[in-house]
Amino acid sequence: MRYLIGVDEAGRAPLAGPVSVGAVMVPKTFDVLKMFPDVKDSKLLSAKKRDEIYEEVVARERAGELDFCVRFADHTYIDTYGITRAVHIRRFENVP
Repeated sequence: MRYLIGVDEAGRAPLAGPVSVGAVMVPKTFDVLKMFPDVKDSKLLSAKKRDEIYEEVVARERAGELDFCVRFADHTYIDTYGITRAVHIRRFENVP
């Protein structure tokens, strides 16, 4: 195994959407707990702390230490294509 990949989604339970899906890929030697000690549950973080962590993830991606992807689907997309299709990440690339 060369990489670890984590995927999570938020917003699938509400019927109205939106839904978001995120994925991160790190080398298996990447020490997540050392690099991001405050990240255990994003729901417990303040908006400010989430923004700080996001900036750190972007910086580490630019440095080639990890890859990540975030996608969002609004209620119109969900209504048209369904929730299952809305939570699939088509390409592993970052969307600002």
